[in-house]
Amino acid sequence: MNRKLVFFPLVAALSFSLSAAPGIATGEQASWRILERAMVAFDSGKYGAALALAEQAREQKRINYEGYAQTLTRAMIPQEVQRAGDDIPAVIAVLESRQDREALRIITFYAEAKGVGFFDRRVTGMIDFLRQSSVFPEADLLIGRVYRHEGELDLAKQYCLRAWEQSFALDVPDQKYDILYQLADLAEITGDEELLEQSLLLVLAEDPYFNDAAGAVEGAEGGASFYDSLRNALGRNYSVDRIFEMYRVDSYRSLEAYAGLSRLYRDRGDNGRFLKTAILGSLSAFTRMYEVLTARNVDYSYRGVGDFFTRALRYRDVTDWSLEHPVWGCFNYLSEAAERNSLGGFAGEIDALLEAFSPDRAVGDTARVRAESRGGVM
Repeated sequence: MNRKLVFFPLVAALSFSLSAAPGIATGEQASWRILERAMVAFDSGKYGAALALAEQAREQKRINYEGYAQTLTRAMIPQEVQRAGDDIPAVIAVLESRQDREALRIITFYAEAKGVGFFDRRVTGMIDFLRQSSVFPEADLLIGRVYRHEGELDLAKQYCLRAWEQSFALDVPDQKYDILYQLADLAEITGDEELLEQSLLLVLAEDPYFNDAAGAVEGAEGGASFYDSLRNALGRNYSVDRIFEMYRVDSYRSLEAYAGLSRLYRDRGDNGRFLKTAILGSLSAFTRMYEVLTARNVDYSYRGVGDFFTRALRYRDVTDWSLEHPVWGCFNYLSEAAERNSLGGFAGEIDALLEAFSPDRAVGDTARVRAESRGGVM
């Protein structure tokens, strides 16, 4: 579950308004450049240097943003400025007349970058934003990874939790998933089942398929939600081929969460949730491979899961991707979950597919043993 982190440099994100306030842009980039050096050190195995640089990046960002907030606060003290009120455009006009260049650089930079509406047109709203933005969750996450590598798991958890609490300040909001997966990894190592479940459920918080927000499937009885329709189809003994023809799940960032929760619910004996996460994970993996196959073969038409695997796994990168991610683990969980939910025929079909096609031989062998234990594929 320990995923490779991807840090997005702030240089691209700050492409706006560089000419308006080059000094601020340089200050913004400075902390990120230090963090990028920390990432290089981490990837090179220089963990002490990575830790020192990440701490330096945090301090640099704190100094920058607190300095900006203090500058604007001081600029609001003169009575002439106070008479303009809290409205950003009005305050800018007064600052221009006063030739307060330092405060002008800051207020115009963020007004153009974010839009005055982001701050409710209030200078005090901008000052609050700057103070809150002095945190650096990306640096905290890297520090947590350093401590995890060094075996300091409590410290690692502390920094990752702080990164999550400060995730509102992430430059790239989707990096919150890296934080949550890192927390889940630490929870699994330390046996913290509550944190593991909470972290993975937070990954799925915006997943419409898991949260029944994807809407009804066309033709579903009574306008059932996506999963209700899927569960009803399983209850009517639809075949594996038909299920994977009818349903698609394109929540690719959720794949590891589906797998982790499937393992958790299996071990807990929560068979209803086990089936839900296992089949959504399997459909997510299948959908990703299906999209790659159809993009490369415009004439491809679905003829069943076995034929699909035959074609998709001819591509080395597809096979490698399936082994690098919990694709076969999800299908393996799906067989177990189906069996536990009195769907033995469906489980037997999954096992036959795994035995024939899984490049993860441990999964294929497990499926074979299961099939033999039930007297052959149903």
